[in-house]
Amino acid sequence: MQTTPRSRAIQIILWLLPFVPITSLAYHYDGLYMYMIAGGIQAALIAVAAWFLGLGDARRRTPNQRVLAAGAALLVASGAVVSLGWNMGAPPAGEEFLATRLDQQFRYTALLIGAILAMGGLTVLRSSLRQAGDHVLSSLGHTTMLLSTLLFAVVNAALQIGFEAVRQESSTGQEPNWVEPFRNYFVYLTIFWAVLAYAGIACYAASLRKAGWMNPVVAWTFAGVSIAAMGLVPFFPLAPGPLGLPGFVLAIPAVPYFMPYWMGVNLVKRAAEAGVATITAKAA
Repeated sequence: MQTTPRSRAIQIILWLLPFVPITSLAYHYDGLYMYMIAGGIQAALIAVAAWFLGLGDARRRTPNQRVLAAGAALLVASGAVVSLGWNMGAPPAGEEFLATRLDQQFRYTALLIGAILAMGGLTVLRSSLRQAGDHVLSSLGHTTMLLSTLLFAVVNAALQIGFEAVRQESSTGQEPNWVEPFRNYFVYLTIFWAVLAYAGIACYAASLRKAGWMNPVVAWTFAGVSIAAMGLVPFFPLAPGPLGLPGFVLAIPAVPYFMPYWMGVNLVKRAAEAGVATITAKAA
């Protein structure tokens, strides 16, 4: 599939669709019904755009291209699910946090499902990259992302403990003694998770460049941003105010998982191109 103005427009739309406020406008605290309908509409738009970008053509290509398309589809699906958590906005504080427990559980469940879908897509992608001749970078990326996903499941479980902290503070008027050490534990666990996630993304970007499946400029942009994030994330608990803000934003649970989504968008189109089959055949 050649790059045309139409395919380029679809690709840009896919890059931006998770951030279009379709779901944000439909959400209000303790009101998930309309939000879920809006999320379904947004997911359907993402699926249709991905189909026309390359998934429809890839299913008629070689088995290797179909495998690559399957991995790319999982990465795109992960972004659609993660956006459900992202577009709810920042969690409320205090009593409102406790009052919207169902909403917050929905948020964290969506983030965890998105993380698992991203891990699945990257696992499929690793298989294709190994067939294309890269064993080291794809294996490093897979290992770090697997560890990161397992840690994210722990982080997600730790977030649920926040409900108990708020409940006890609301009932007694004082913050429980165990909250401060738990908060410190949670912060450093989040840092470790985010650094591993960005390290895995950097390895996958380098592996895709090596296989010839990603434009070198795009690949190095993914890798460079990920490496910069690895350096910034540890500073957010150490640098107060604006200095720690970049690291804080990069460690928001949804943010690292948009990187695999954007990779998936690029790979959807790439999976339908004849060059993928040629590169894989030569490696074999």
